[in-house]
Amino acid sequence: SVAHLHQEHATTLEEAFEGSGRPVFQLAIVNSWAKAAEELRGTRYSLEVRAKGEIEFHADRRGVWEVFEMPKEGEVYTFGCDVASGHERQSDGRKEADFSVTIIGNAYTGKMVAKMRAHIFPNLYGWEILKAAHWYNDARGLPEINNDGGTLVQTMLDTDADWGSGHDCLLTTSRVTKTEAGPELRKQYGYFTSKNSKPRLLKALMDFLDEWGKHGKDDPRKSPFDLETLQEITRYVYKDRGTDAERGHDDCVM
Repeated sequence: SVAHLHQEHATTLEEAFEGSGRPVFQLAIVNSWAKAAEELRGTRYSLEVRAKGEIEFHADRRGVWEVFEMPKEGEVYTFGCDVASGHERQSDGRKEADFSVTIIGNAYTGKMVAKMRAHIFPNLYGWEILKAAHWYNDARGLPEINNDGGTLVQTMLDTDADWGSGHDCLLTTSRVTKTEAGPELRKQYGYFTSKNSKPRLLKALMDFLDEWGKHGKDDPRKSPFDLETLQEITRYVYKDRGTDAERGHDDCVM
């Protein structure tokens, strides 16, 4: 059908969401950024660690990092990571494994400055995040620890170089754990996505999008994300057993 064709090969945000589900996010706000998002073009970069922990960056069309804004002196940055589960999803008429995604944003404005979306081993993924975090003024953030997220976190913690380690850039959350003595509150690196925590994560993104739409730090008409991320946001819907992508991937959303 035409609707199915639009979903699979969307050229606009309106075409990306032509489905039967009820959208989680306010499409009127998201769609208002379509033109700005289409014009938001990043440059592919590869990052390498040199002497004294200096990060060397160079344009590389095969680089895993898409950079929209270079690090600026005095700015504070943060990041969030979604770790691939290994599950396949229907995308562009074929099955494709989900992606590992990290988005780095300006902590004050919330605007995305860099993104990695790739099929990558968890240990290499952790190494790439460490390099990018150090490059962006020692950014700090939270990785998801579901699936292979534990491997990613451990890789980052085991990397204790002079220029930085996982202990420097990973934030902690608290989680109630059952023990023989009863429930115990423990700190952990990263966050665990569950049926209880997922609605809170989505609510935080809803609030951010709403706030940006009303009082964008630079200009509410400018998109906080690139077109690829906005397309995933428009496809995110309520389903019988919670929320999920109507079609395709949801890694950028999570």
